[in-house]
Amino acid sequence: MPERIKTIPLPKVEDPRGNLSFIEGGCHIPFSIRRVYTLYDIPGGEKSPGSACLRTDRIFIPLSGAMILKGTDGMGKEIVKKLDRCDRGVYVPAGVWVALEEFTSGSLVAVVCSHPYEEEDVISDYARYKEMKRKGYAEGE
Repeated sequence: MPERIKTIPLPKVEDPRGNLSFIEGGCHIPFSIRRVYTLYDIPGGEKSPGSACLRTDRIFIPLSGAMILKGTDGMGKEIVKKLDRCDRGVYVPAGVWVALEEFTSGSLVAVVCSHPYEEEDVISDYARYKEMKRKGYAEGE
């Protein structure tokens, strides 16, 4: 359910010379880190096509710029979160469809994942995702 999408505050060390934020798997985020990827060079105003992972939890952390994260359960419930601070991530559990929109120019997003990449884990076709949800697919399976 998209209600399980939540903002996760990350540690922030403030200093007049600049701030520092960090994450540690199993400590600041609710899983061990198995993969990290970045989204970058996205033109301003662009949107991602979206995807869902069947068993991978993800945390989206904006490192630069801003964007809107929209998550849905495929059955009409939607959660919208603005990503614009690198000391906050947005946790998206397995089984939730996510799309990013309204990127500002120069945006950079890190995506921290609970599992390594496996092609069969990722659904990139929203119609297929909705059909799976309609048939009773359970998150995390």
